[in-house]
Amino acid sequence: MKRTKNMCMDAHKNKISRKTDTPSELGRAFDCLHGMASDRIFSQMSKSMRAADLSFSQMTAIVRLYKYGSQRIGELATGSGLSPCATSRMVSRLVSLGLVEKLPNPENKRERLVYLTQDGHDFFENLQTITANAYDEVLATLPAELKTDLIGILSRMEPFLPMEQFS
Repeated sequence: MKRTKNMCMDAHKNKISRKTDTPSELGRAFDCLHGMASDRIFSQMSKSMRAADLSFSQMTAIVRLYKYGSQRIGELATGSGLSPCATSRMVSRLVSLGLVEKLPNPENKRERLVYLTQDGHDFFENLQTITANAYDEVLATLPAELKTDLIGILSRMEPFLPMEQFS
């Protein structure tokens, strides 16, 4: 396929022309970049998930525990979009895989908190490495000066981005 100057933008415009909530040019640019990286990311992620015998819901729980720390079953259920009963079964499976553990809540002995084990941390950090490497591959052809500029812009943007909130 011949690459044109605005190949991603043009393809994106054609796909979304029927929608009323057309993304901004910046949104389309980030979507295009993510699209290029996601082929690499999802291929490797699915291999890792299959090797560990993990479902998408289990992966979501691991991500939440990594990002937010220990949680009650109800919090994991809300964040994962599952019922508390289904979440409890999912956590039991993750415990059996050695990726999480359930320990008493120091603030309420009747509750148990779910924590990532070291293996759970290692699993997630491996996925972060896969993601970073995919973006490195996509951006590899950028001139060094442009990469430096991009890092600077992204760093300057950070204080203006919304803080992640626990949902």
